[in-house]
Amino acid sequence: MTLIKINAITVPDDAGDELATRFAARAGAVDGQEGFEGFELLQPTDGRNQWLVVTRWRDQASFDAWVQSPAFAHGHAGADRPAPHGGPVSVGSELWSYEVAGGSAGCRRTRIVAGTTTTPLATKLGIGTGSVVALLRAPDDLEFDVPSGVTVQCRAVGSADVVVDFVTRAEDLKRRIDRLAAMVRPAGGLWIA
Repeated sequence: MTLIKINAITVPDDAGDELATRFAARAGAVDGQEGFEGFELLQPTDGRNQWLVVTRWRDQASFDAWVQSPAFAHGHAGADRPAPHGGPVSVGSELWSYEVAGGSAGCRRTRIVAGTTTTPLATKLGIGTGSVVALLRAPDDLEFDVPSGVTVQCRAVGSADVVVDFVTRAEDLKRRIDRLAAMVRPAGGLWIA
């Protein structure tokens, strides 16, 4: 069962942009870690000063291996250096741990729309009725026509008939390619966008 680790970071009012910049600079650093399933940095919108770093892991052992890895140490090096304004970026943090007790596997950001063209993209990619499709790291504004009866997942877990991974850096693809290939069912397809 998926394990959720949440680092609740208390951030001074004038340091949120710097925290977001630091996380953006190391985006993708954990993607190749065995057992890693996803990451989100949540910025408060209701006046509170706690930002949430939400990570998903296959199990506790996978999370522990990440925390003990050189990549973790490298990614967190300099975390205590001050923000450009001279003050701290964070003044405290707390690690929370949860297991998923229920929910939905629906895509949160990708908007799936119905429609037809002379040669739909789904047809070009080999997606047919009954297919399972993994759309990984898709852009927020992606509109993707799929036939009825297609299951769309947005995380690199389980298997799929067609895997479409959106990559902006070659090193990210290099870290993920073996896991992506292992997800593809026999006679399926792997597409890199």
